[in-house]
Amino acid sequence: MEMKSKAATVDEYFLEIPEKRVALPAMVRALCKEVLIGYEEHMACGMPAYSRNGLVALTFAIQKNQISFYTLKEDAVHANVALSQGLEPGKPVVRFDRLEGIDFELVRKLLVDVFTDEQAHFVKHPGIG
Repeated sequence: MEMKSKAATVDEYFLEIPEKRVALPAMVRALCKEVLIGYEEHMACGMPAYSRNGLVALTFAIQKNQISFYTLKEDAVHANVALSQGLEPGKPVVRFDRLEGIDFELVRKLLVDVFTDEQAHFVKHPGIG
């Protein structure tokens, strides 16, 4: 599966994932829905996205052998990268290099750090949302 999908909905995006590989990404989606109360789930730039008040705060992408999380809150990314050896950090990106290596507690902490800070200010990213 390519990182950017032509799917119109997140449900369609998940239908593109091979059946034998969909369980772990589905768990990521369920965790996002659990933690991101009040955020709208939709597609943005070919990836599942979570927005509030028209601002995309997080997207994720399933690739052949990895999952990537993209957020505009770099401080949350850098705070959580230190917690795991299995992460490949980029500026606003956290990648798990193997789907089977997803640390769900770390993903939960990243989501909580990104979304529960009521003082956070998200910058509207041109081309997303």
